[in-house]
This record gives sequence, structure tokens and C-alpha cells, in this order.
Amino acid sequence: MIVYICKLAKFNKKEFLSNLPNNVSIVNNESTKIECTISVSNINKKFVIYSNSNFLFIFTNKKSEKRKIFKELYSIFQEDISYFNPNYEDEYNFLQSFEENVSLKFIHKNKIVYSNKLTNMYFNKILDDNYYLFEAKIELNPETHCFFLYYVDAIKIKDKFKDNINHILSLFEKGWAVA
Repeated sequence: MIVYICKLAKFNKKEFLSNLPNNVSIVNNESTKIECTISVSNINKKFVIYSNSNFLFIFTNKKSEKRKIFKELYSIFQEDISYFNPNYEDEYNFLQSFEENVSLKFIHKNKIVYSNKLTNMYFNKILDDNYYLFEAKIELNPETHCFFLYYVDAIKIKDKFKDNINHILSLFEKGWAVA
């Protein structure tokens, strides 16, 4: 399962619920989280808005579906929605909160490279600027080997761990609360 990460510049829950488009249905409406489905071109996918952090997560495994859904969500939220694009320091702080349970992969000279040494250099802030973060494998539970993959604008979780998705999104939201 892939969850694409978007950010809302501002979100007014009351306004959103009162102006709900016909192709959006509310699945669950909690105080700080709204789960919805959206129908676009015979595609019916889930998205979730966390009103405290203004994160919007799109659930789809295909980039083509993500683009169609984002385009439709853009028509609803206008310029208040954007793809998630964190700055280096905020991303570093987020990953550092999982430091003991994270392994990182980087792009260097157009190749994916990884090692414990590179991960340690990243967390010690001595990794060369020509290494770009590609993937962070964040282990939630070492006993069950439950983990998720973070790709800057997406979270990937294996189907066997899908029961942990709400926990993962909650950790993600809390980890970026300072961002």
C-alpha cells in the first residue's frame, strides 16, 4: 500500500463538510481526522485529512491514479493543497526521532547506496551534500519486524502491516508537528 503525502495550507473542517462535492463521501468524521473516499474517472480511493496538522494522505498504489485524484482535490482546495516537500532540517528531525530503528538509502552519482556508515554520517550531519535521501526504512516493532518506508512524498507499507496504517499516520503527523 502506498500513501501519498500532501499538505494543506489551511483547512476549515466546517467549510469543507458544508461544501462537500458530489464525488466525495465521508467514511469517518472524528474530531481531528476525516476519512473520505473520492471518485474520479471510475477510480474510487480513500484520502484522510488530519485537521491539527493539515496533512492530507491519498491512498493509491498507482501514480496515474494519484495524479487524477490530486487534480480533483486541487479543484476542491485550490492553491491550499500541495505535495509534501519538507526542508532538510525538518526531515532530519523527523528521522532522528526514529534514529535507532531507521536505515537510510541515498542516491549518490545516480546510484542507490546504503550502509550503516552512511546512515551514521547522516545523523552526525557529516554526510557529503552530494548524497540525497532516497528511502528511510523505519522499524516500528523489532519483534514483529513491522516497518514502513518513507520516500519524502510517500509512505509505503507492506500489506501484512496494513493494520498499523492509522498508527503510522499518527506517528507521521506527530513527528512533523513542529514542521
